[in-house]
Amino acid sequence: MDAALIPASIIVAAHIAIALMLLVAGIGKLRRRNDWEGALSAYRLLPDMLVGPVAVALPVIELVVAAGLVAGLVPAMLAGTALMLLFAAAMAINLLRGRRDLDCGCDPSAKPKPIGWMLVLRNLALAALLAAGLLTLPPLPAELWFTAAFAGVVAYLLTSILTLLRGMSPPRPHGAR
Repeated sequence: MDAALIPASIIVAAHIAIALMLLVAGIGKLRRRNDWEGALSAYRLLPDMLVGPVAVALPVIELVVAAGLVAGLVPAMLAGTALMLLFAAAMAINLLRGRRDLDCGCDPSAKPKPIGWMLVLRNLALAALLAAGLLTLPPLPAELWFTAAFAGVVAYLLTSILTLLRGMSPPRPHGAR
């Protein structure tokens, strides 16, 4: 394999993983709109009159960006980068305000996840991976694209499993209270 294809493969894999993350988040926000709207409102960054419309628009944008990332579209890479930077900024502003009790709002259908500096860093890293797709890289042959896409799916699933495991309580011994 041509060495120049390796970075392109990694970027495709990252974009597929991020697309899946946005897809799941967008669907979760649409399915649990009231919870999502509450999480968005709790950030206290928008006037009350804008919370409802943004709560509807943002998950739709996430779904469109997810589809565009799978298709390898430059506007989706730009929009995805902007979304991740926006999410990082919203969390950082609230952390600097001393508000660590907020649910990140990442997926309202999942267990609430408090904001923290690790989530800010995660979103900055995701923004960097999306922005890396804007570099001029050679196009991948179809078979390599599918391999990279499969790697992206696996990466997404592994991170999801690790997130679930991290949030689980350890089992209690029989008879313990």
